[in-house]
Amino acid sequence: MYGSDISFLVSQLAFAIPNLLVSLIGLIVAVVCIRRYLWPSILTGAAMLISIFFSLLSPVAQTWLLHSRVENGWTAFTYGRVLTVVNVFVTTGHILTLILLLIAVFIGRKQPTVIKA
Repeated sequence: MYGSDISFLVSQLAFAIPNLLVSLIGLIVAVVCIRRYLWPSILTGAAMLISIFFSLLSPVAQTWLLHSRVENGWTAFTYGRVLTVVNVFVTTGHILTLILLLIAVFIGRKQPTVIKA
């Protein structure tokens, strides 16, 4: 990678910092609470790891693709098509993260006791 690639990667990673910090905090909370809330903690921890992975994958993939476009002489159409596939993959990862978090919220919940009058 060239200097411009590194500066582009750093600028893209800067946008991921808030998501990375929240995911790291969520992972720590999941580990701390694992004895008390086993399955919600496991699902939350998995969701946070997936979130961290995709938050790092996106800027790295975009930087690599931009570099590959120049090195391989891709047309704008080819670059756009490959970038679309990567973005669909990353979006699917974020959807998986949200699904795991939703399951973690409701897993193990007991139905409220109904008092009949």
